[in-house]
Formats: sequence, C-alpha cells, structure tokens
Amino acid sequence: MSLGGDRLVVATSNRKISIFDLRKSFHVPEQTRDSSLKYQTRCVHVFPDGQGYALGSVEGRVAMEFLEAGESQGSKKTEEHTSELQSPCNLV
Repeated sequence: MSLGGDRLVVATSNRKISIFDLRKSFHVPEQTRDSSLKYQTRCVHVFPDGQGYALGSVEGRVAMEFLEAGESQGSKKTEEHTSELQSPCNLV
C-alpha cells in the first residue's frame, strides 16, 4: 500500500491493484487493474506527483505504471540485474 498526493494504491495477493482517489469515495476503488508482473507483488510505491506507481515482484522485476492513459503509453517493465541468485525486490 502506498499513498501519494490524493491517490492510494493497494496491491493485493491475487495480483490485483486497486487505486483509490481520496478526494472521492475511498470505499470503492476508482480503478482495479491486473498486475503487469508475472508473479506476486512484493512492494508498491506511488510516484511523488501521483501520476503513476512502481511495482516490485517476488522474482526481482519492477514495473512502472501510469494512471492516466495518455502518459507514456501505459507501463514499462525492467528486470533487476543480479549475478547468480535471483532475489526478491523488497523496496522500490
């Protein structure tokens, strides 16, 4: 779970991402998305400007997602570079 500006982003164990706009109702998410990562989300962090968020998974991959459709064509994924051992991403 991460809070940035008026946005609250919650990552759940079933690879769902719920996005709440705190200026409106926080009982029902503004958006619910499937995670773009293959495995379970380990950490989430909202960008300081509230325009998107970063996800980290248990396999070490990181995805940058934008909340508005026009922002940089949706999402970008990158892989954390490790030498021999694949380790989980604990903090984004």
